[in-house]
Amino acid sequence: MALLMRLADNLAYGIETLRTKAKHDRLREELVRKNNELLTQFRIIRALLHTWDLDERVNLILDEAMGFADVELGWIYLVEGDHIVMRAWRGISDDLRVHIMSFHLDEAPDRLTLPQVIHERIDEEGMLEEFEKWEGIQTLVSIPLTVMRSGGEIEWLGTLVLASRWYEAVDRRDIRALQALSEQLALAIDHVRRFRKAEERLTRLTTLRDIDRAIISRRSIRDIVHTVLDNVPGKLGADAVALSMFNGDERRMQLFAMRLPNGTIVEEEVFSLADSLLHWFVDRQEPVIIYDLTRDPRLQMHRDLIRDNRLSSYLGVPLVVQDKTVGVLHLLTTQPKLFSTEDVDFFRTLAGQVAIALENARLFQVVSEEARLNSALLRLEMALSEATGVRNVCERTAELIPQLFSVNCFIFLWDGVRGKLIPTGTPSDLPELPYEKHKGFADVICKRETVMIEDITDLPCGDKMARSIDARSIVLVPLIMGNELLGVTCVCCSEPGGFSKGDVETIEGEARRICQAIVRERARERAQLQLSRLELLSRIVRSILELHDLESILRTMLGYLEESFGVDYGCVLLYDELGDRVELKTISSKTLPIAEKLGFEEGQLFHAEATGLRSALRGKVAHLPDLTTLDDECYRRFSQAGRGSMLIVPM
Repeated sequence: MALLMRLADNLAYGIETLRTKAKHDRLREELVRKNNELLTQFRIIRALLHTWDLDERVNLILDEAMGFADVELGWIYLVEGDHIVMRAWRGISDDLRVHIMSFHLDEAPDRLTLPQVIHERIDEEGMLEEFEKWEGIQTLVSIPLTVMRSGGEIEWLGTLVLASRWYEAVDRRDIRALQALSEQLALAIDHVRRFRKAEERLTRLTTLRDIDRAIISRRSIRDIVHTVLDNVPGKLGADAVALSMFNGDERRMQLFAMRLPNGTIVEEEVFSLADSLLHWFVDRQEPVIIYDLTRDPRLQMHRDLIRDNRLSSYLGVPLVVQDKTVGVLHLLTTQPKLFSTEDVDFFRTLAGQVAIALENARLFQVVSEEARLNSALLRLEMALSEATGVRNVCERTAELIPQLFSVNCFIFLWDGVRGKLIPTGTPSDLPELPYEKHKGFADVICKRETVMIEDITDLPCGDKMARSIDARSIVLVPLIMGNELLGVTCVCCSEPGGFSKGDVETIEGEARRICQAIVRERARERAQLQLSRLELLSRIVRSILELHDLESILRTMLGYLEESFGVDYGCVLLYDELGDRVELKTISSKTLPIAEKLGFEEGQLFHAEATGLRSALRGKVAHLPDLTTLDDECYRRFSQAGRGSMLIVPM
């Protein structure tokens, strides 16, 4: 009996010892787990104190949480605006990330808003999605990160998600520890986000102040554009910045400049906007956000530019002045970014400042241009009033109109007798073309209306003219007084489509003044011509009275006529009615050398049937404007000697 008692005591002692040892093992294990939890908290807190960068903190939290739970997959979502976006991830494939990268808050899965633990084998049907099973996930834990605001309101900041390809991964104690850590993690994220928002607000205010100071003294649109590009910081989500302005029809970019991520300024159109984007900017006047430029066709950017500069996301904000869209401010990032409401509001404010500055600069340029234009118009008016002679009017016009528009100007006078346009007061390098038959000129002559040609190289012979006068676009304005066509004013620009509607109206106004000056000078020239002819008649009469032989009278008269009319050949023909012939009676002294070269001499007889002679013998003046078109032998001689026209006057 005593032996049994001792045996029972030893057995009880052994059982108690085993219980004590098991209890000690559990305590030791719990202490190790608690120690690991505290070490994880310590490492997280120590690291958090060393950085205020949100991305660094999020990545640190994810690494420590995955190490504590001993899992190989994990990611963290953060609420950004009206989306929840994956901010950091480890171990997951690109295919899975595409499916779970971001969600609209209204469409977020329940597992992101509520804590969940899922253990599900690959061949089971349950809560895991197919694309998650393709990744091999059998365990998934989601822990929402929330903070309590004043008044007891709970704000959802994001969600920590841990996953493993092992079915037995992450036990309940790990989950409880992670849930206990979640409040500290949420506070760490909240603190840095608040700090970052405060820092961003300060940066935004500083940026607005600096840009406002910089552009308030600028008077050039180009200077304002470059100031904006230089002063928008990349840390506000603008790794690349561009600014475009529309022309009058609000559908075509007029000015374009872009700052690339490396700081290079590009002054050319590097992307175009689809009509759907223009609708948002021009009609709705709303910002446009594109998360992935490589997959969105609305922003038709050169692919080399996207690839070389790693451009990813886009925010476009319209520049609106007096309810009219005058341009667009473009912001682009090198990393995928969902622009927050605060980001959009800031850039809308900035766009408003830029729009006002651009409009002020535009108005200043308009006033300056009007002043310059009025000054040039005044100089042209004075030049036209002081010009003497039609040629001088044309020369002064061709000289001064370029000062109005920085273009070239050519004046063509209309020869109604020959039906030709004659360049007058223009450079000698103007190509010799039948302008009256040229497209554009022919329309002006026919319709008596202004014609504007956007690109003359599209017309026949246009390339030759474009090279000769250094022009691509031209405005042709008829010079008309009453029903009479006086000529054509041709104003040329070296750029296609270089004239606005206002430019054309100004040119038309000056064309009317040129017409008045030409008519005035022609009237004055006719008056002077009449006076000179009266003086010529007086001299001829005096000569007739002073001279007594017919030969001397005729030679003197021919000399006066040659001097007065500027001709280089003059002679007198007498009609022999019996023989129906004409005799070359007298050749002027000036004409004698020319007549000898042509084979003409005094006393020579000609048939009266020659073109023009018969009309003169009937008492009518015969005007032969182009001798090259006549078959008579004598006229061919004159033509070959360089004489182009002839006038036969009956006596």
